[in-house]
Amino acid sequence: MDKILSQMIEGSDGSNILAIAIVMAISIVFNIEKIYKFFDSRKKLKIGLIEDSLKHNCVQGSTRIYLENLIESEYFKSITGISLEKEVRDSMIEAYLSANGHLKFKHFKRAIPYYEFKNSNLSVHISKFSVFGFVYNLMTGFLMMVAAVFLFISPAFIPAVTFVKVFSLYGVAILTLFMASLMLYQSLPVLSAKYVKDHLKKL
Repeated sequence: MDKILSQMIEGSDGSNILAIAIVMAISIVFNIEKIYKFFDSRKKLKIGLIEDSLKHNCVQGSTRIYLENLIESEYFKSITGISLEKEVRDSMIEAYLSANGHLKFKHFKRAIPYYEFKNSNLSVHISKFSVFGFVYNLMTGFLMMVAAVFLFISPAFIPAVTFVKVFSLYGVAILTLFMASLMLYQSLPVLSAKYVKDHLKKL
């Protein structure tokens, strides 16, 4: 860690922002396990404190009800990664169970940004802007995927291609493929929201 800090200081003296960014990225990668353990321990500590509070008889009334709902939310968040208010969460779970396995839970999870909860009813609203973003991400991601494939096979059609050129083309191809995958992944929530919306309409 001392070496990392010294490298950051040296990079700062030379106004080398790129060097600092690289060092920080490397330090995060090598300490990702420790970072995860830290946040995980914070979650467990919070759950432990709530459980200890509920053991005391002095915690009654609205405070007890709130803490019981809170610990339920914390357990649900730790397992699924979803943080929702109890009413919305219960409605989402009921909708998922009513699907009888025809619609996977991941679709309900992805559709969360499009949920609307009014009058104790869960609904899905997909705006025109979201639809435009879905079409844009889908088309652009597909075109970038095709471009990545073309870059991968292009060295075979270049006469007397050098190793440096091949390395450069493959580097750009991998970057393009990564960006294409990211854009295609960004289109999934809208697709899942459409599935959930159709299911809720049937109910």
